[in-house]
Formats: sequence, structure tokens, C-alpha cells
Amino acid sequence: MTLSPFPAVPLDIEDDLAVLPFAAFSRQFAQALAPLIRFTLGPSLRRHPKWGRRMPFDVLPYGSAPSSGHVCRPDILLTAQGPKVCEMDFVPAGRGWLLAALPRESDRLAVLEEFAKWYTALGENRVYYATGTVTQSREETGLFARAMRDLVGFDIRAVNIDTDRIGTDGLVDRLFYRSELAQPLTLDRHRVITAEPWLDSKMIFAVLHDREMTELLEDSLGRENLSFLRQTCVESYLVEDVREGVREDIRTADGGAVPGLQDRGEWVMKATEVENYWSWGSRSVVLGRTHTQEQWDAYLRGTSLHQKMLGHRPILQRFAESLDFAGLWNAVIDGSLETSDPTALGMSRDLTTRRPAHAPVVGRLGISFLVSHVTGEVRASPLGNLCLRQNPLTHMEGDALSIAFRPSPRAAR
Repeated sequence: MTLSPFPAVPLDIEDDLAVLPFAAFSRQFAQALAPLIRFTLGPSLRRHPKWGRRMPFDVLPYGSAPSSGHVCRPDILLTAQGPKVCEMDFVPAGRGWLLAALPRESDRLAVLEEFAKWYTALGENRVYYATGTVTQSREETGLFARAMRDLVGFDIRAVNIDTDRIGTDGLVDRLFYRSELAQPLTLDRHRVITAEPWLDSKMIFAVLHDREMTELLEDSLGRENLSFLRQTCVESYLVEDVREGVREDIRTADGGAVPGLQDRGEWVMKATEVENYWSWGSRSVVLGRTHTQEQWDAYLRGTSLHQKMLGHRPILQRFAESLDFAGLWNAVIDGSLETSDPTALGMSRDLTTRRPAHAPVVGRLGISFLVSHVTGEVRASPLGNLCLRQNPLTHMEGDALSIAFRPSPRAAR
């Protein structure tokens, strides 16, 4: 039975893992990521008369120095038009979920060795993998740190940055926002990844799609990299530009003073701020197709009762329609594929995750790109996470499944 009008992802399983045709995308994204980071951290964007005032550069950095590297995990949807990046997370969870979904020690070892090589290339031999007091990630940081020590002998410890003592001779690998801390944090003496909170802002998507920025972006990123990023990073615009009629091409008059959009089902609204409690997960996402026209117009005007969750400068993103992953979901249900046990990672499991798919299954892919400013390398993890949910807002909730996938250069079978 076909559950979705959109194409299904072919079922491809090898060595107990899902296989997805993703290797070419990984290579291109790794190539474009380093110049994008340099541009985001550099003076050209900060001094730009428009975007320098809209990126959250006023948020205080962490630690005593710029980051020596980053873990970037883009959130990627497989669509009929190819992979589409809808977010770039520089403080990403997921490492523990990935390890918990890998049935073979050789695969777990491959992932861990890649992280160990990355830390070592940064000149680090001691790491504190840190969460705050308010978190859903402590169990997975502990799982990852134990595996790093036990399987590859790397000196890493999972800590609560609020309460645990840490030495000054190690790197703080940050998995927390300030809003998750129980008290003001002082990290002046420590090296931190990622030290620059504004890298997590979704505002960079609107920057990439600003046609008036083309010449500067081509000079900074390279023409090929810009073309790739514009093709794969979902089309995005400032809501204030739509509201003020700056972007005539994506608005139509709704008969009143405030412009609306012709089809709210084609759009998503997202916050671009960082370090607030709504800055991650689905808290700051307004999906047009799940709201009435009246509610959507209120968000556009900035008058919704829930407007605070979108912050001061939200963006509009084209809704990217995922291919249907029902085949992989059902492969988990029948035991053909391993899945992470959410209860071992501090989350509950919904009964939905024990039954065959009854609706289209959205798949959100995440793979860690390990960036070193010391060596200039960007390496991709050999395996990635795949979050499956029968909901267009695909995050690791109780009704979602987390499995691992292996990127492959071959077409799906």
C-alpha cells in the first residue's frame, strides 16, 4: 500500500545497516563547509550593513579563544529534488544515539576513531564533553565518553559543566546552551568547541539566498561552493523583508496592509536567535500547513500570542517534502534493522514505535562533519544518524525511531 504521494526511499540494507546514496553529497558539503565557516566568522559579514546587524554577533562567545575546530551536523532531508539542508548545528547531539544504533563493534570503532583523530589533530589529548544542568543529552554524552575510553583509549569525560570540576588543561566540547545552565558560566581559561554561538543561527540560510550578496559570497566561498549551497540549503528569507514588501517575489497582497504568502503550506517559519531555551529542537518552528490562515497571518504580522518563540528576526524557509521512509521504518519493526533504545538515552518510547507505519515517514539525516582549523581538514563520520518520524517536524521525540545509515556512492537498489 502506498502511504505517500511522494516517492519512497528504496529499501537497501547491508551488514545490518541502512545504505543511502549520500557519499557524493558528503564530499561536496565538506568542501563547502570550511569556507562558509570562515566567511561567517570573518569581518566581511560582520561589517555588512544589513546582515552584520541581523546575525546574532552580540551574543557572548565561550572560553578564552576562537574555536580550533567544530563538529557540524547538518539536518538533511532527502527529497525528490535531492538532499536539502534545513539546519546546521554546531553544538549537535546524536553521537550517543549513533553508537547505540550500531550492532557491530567494527562500525562503532570506525566512528570513535574518526573523533579521536580529529581531537588529536586539534592538539588535544584530554576532553570534557559537557552538558548543562537542564538537558536531555547527559545519558548520551556518558555513553559516548565511555565508548571513547574503552574502545580507543582516549581521555574524555562527560561532565555537568555547572557542578563538575574540570581542569584547565583540556578542551570543553560543548553540548549546552546558556539557557540550560543553573548559574552564570565562567570559561575564560578554557578552550571551547564551539566557542562562537552565532554559528548556530539559521540566519546564515537567508544570507546565502540573498541575491545581492552573490558577488561577495562567490569571492568568499567560491562560485562552485555557493552554487552547491544555494541548491541544497533550503530557500530562506527574512520575515521582516516579506512583511515590509522587500521581497515581492515571495509575497502576494492579502487585501490588507500586511502582506501574506499565497500558500502557507509551502513555508516554515524559524527563529534565528541562539542561546535561548527555544533555540533548538522544534520549539522555534512554525509549520504553515499545520496552522490556519489566521494564525499564519498573525505570525507574519508579528502579533501572534506565541511570537516570542520565534524571536526578533525569524526567517521563512521553503518547506522541503521528504521522501517516504516507511520501508525503513517497517524494517525496524520486523527486526531487520537495529534502532537505538531511547530509554537507555533518557527518553521514553511511544507505542507508535512498535507498530508498522500508518502514515508517510519523514527521515531526517544527520552526519558529523569534523572541522579542524589547525590542519584545514574537514572529515565526515563514516556513519550517520537517521531519525524517522510520522510527522513533518522530525525530531527525536518518543514517537520517533533512531537508526544508523551508511553513506554509499551507489544508487539505491
